[in-house]
Amino acid sequence: MIKFILIIVFCWCSAENNPLIGYDFGQQYSRIRIFEYESYSDVKFLKFNIQGPTTLANWSLTLSTEGKCTNYFANIHFYLQHGAYPLTSPRNESLPETYIPNRHNLFKLIFNTTLLNPLIQLNNPPIGTWFAMTFIDHPTSEIKPKITTGCNLYLSTWLDYQVVSSIFTLVFNEPRQVVLSDNKTSIYASYYTSVGNSRLRISFDWSNNCEIIFLARINALPNIYLYDYKTVCTNKTCLIEIDQLSASISIYFQITVTNFSCLINPLHGEILIRSTECLSSSDNFCVQPYPTRRIMFNYYYDFLYVPIYTTNRFNSHSTSSITLNGNDVSMYAYEFIVDDRNIGGTLHFDFESRTMPFVSPDVNVSILGCLSKYQPRRFDQCESNYKILIDKNSISLRSLPYPEMGFWYLTLQYFCNGLVYIYFFSIKIFIYY
Repeated sequence: MIKFILIIVFCWCSAENNPLIGYDFGQQYSRIRIFEYESYSDVKFLKFNIQGPTTLANWSLTLSTEGKCTNYFANIHFYLQHGAYPLTSPRNESLPETYIPNRHNLFKLIFNTTLLNPLIQLNNPPIGTWFAMTFIDHPTSEIKPKITTGCNLYLSTWLDYQVVSSIFTLVFNEPRQVVLSDNKTSIYASYYTSVGNSRLRISFDWSNNCEIIFLARINALPNIYLYDYKTVCTNKTCLIEIDQLSASISIYFQITVTNFSCLINPLHGEILIRSTECLSSSDNFCVQPYPTRRIMFNYYYDFLYVPIYTTNRFNSHSTSSITLNGNDVSMYAYEFIVDDRNIGGTLHFDFESRTMPFVSPDVNVSILGCLSKYQPRRFDQCESNYKILIDKNSISLRSLPYPEMGFWYLTLQYFCNGLVYIYFFSIKIFIYY
């Protein structure tokens, strides 16, 4: 197996909040010396937290020098990512083909020593933990031994944002009255998923027929450019369904009226949120995922995820074996968590498949997989770089370096041009530091 080197980071961070005005000026790093990049040991990692929904977050940077820096020209890299250590290759290093290099919510700022007080501004950033990495990178033709430069660079950075307080909370199975008017054409709402993997059903009843845009986004405020779900309601009654969100996350809604003529009189509405349990059926694109338990071995931060099966649908006593066939639902999902206990390593997925002895070798059969965050996804709804194709009678490996914190799902489904039985086993998820 391929292992990543453990990086131990020592840093300090004060996080004092003022809940009255919603700003957080306490997350500040002062005069951190940054070094030229030769390996990951030269990188400085920083940690920030956005503790509530906001429409704008600012990371301010200040660069100071010490020593003989007049003729010292270099680029300073500052990478910022939500929920994970940024993954980068300053020397254009390539990952193995089995690795998934794509990142979510990764932002890069590259500037030189002549730029004063650079600023990173993010609109509607996700709440939670943000990680930054910073280092110096010389142009290749100008690389000099660090000991001869005589110039030290120091970076200071801080985060400030303002929490949006005018958000009403939806409570399961409790109607909520809302009013839109000419001086309040848009409102925010939120819902916290205490029980995961249910199908959310949000119903609206309005006092008249107006075109209302409904946006939803997981763990962040939505806007017209940033959303996970969008629906336009034109009738007095409207129903929206959202499938299988994981537990312990917040989903935020924005409800907007764009036709101001509808608001000559206030528009009254009622919002009700309910949930239905997800059955193990592919007819409604809803598959109940199986949980996993995380086992820690004797090695430092060496984890194995083991599926916990609760039904008798599996024809083997092994907890790492499942059967996919043409008569069954032939779709399975596994839920596992990445948190601050095991962030920074690499998820390794080992697959081995083989057909039953009576299956013709000419049959075209395979397993389609999808790796997704927050909710299980079918192969046709999966992000292209997170799709997994497992051929028959094969051994496959996929790896996700530096996964983001949160609940992840591995969904597997049967694909065949006929009625065939396939025996598919050895689903193992490794995390190495």
